[in-house]
Amino acid sequence: MEKIRTCINIDRGVWERAGEELPMSRSAFIEKQLRQYLNEEDDEDKIIQELAKYREKENILKEKLCDIRARKNAKAEEDDSFNRVMNTLNRVYETQGGRVGRNQIVRIARHNNVSPDEVEDFLREREYNIVNFCDVSMADIKEAA
Repeated sequence: MEKIRTCINIDRGVWERAGEELPMSRSAFIEKQLRQYLNEEDDEDKIIQELAKYREKENILKEKLCDIRARKNAKAEEDDSFNRVMNTLNRVYETQGGRVGRNQIVRIARHNNVSPDEVEDFLREREYNIVNFCDVSMADIKEAA
């Protein structure tokens, strides 16, 4: 595209103020305004606008991806915590002759940030002998370790 030099008359105050406030050169601004008025689109502006749309879509997709990964990580941590609780309760169950106390379920589950009710339901489904209260002797604790 060939550029030409031309002369136009503009109020001095407007010209100076435009030089201070415009985000681009006065010449570029005037050309852009004339193109808009004449319905001519500048390919560069068009591409810049399209890139902005894609960046916005990319940011939205990145946020969704972060949410999905966060949920996966939370689920994995929850599964690890539940497995730790079950490993501990299995050792307790074996050292106490095939029984486990609700007090132990609650204490161990809460210590691992797991719902005691979920743990107890899981144990009931597997027909564990659950009693209201069980105490573990130091000898049983040493054997479980």
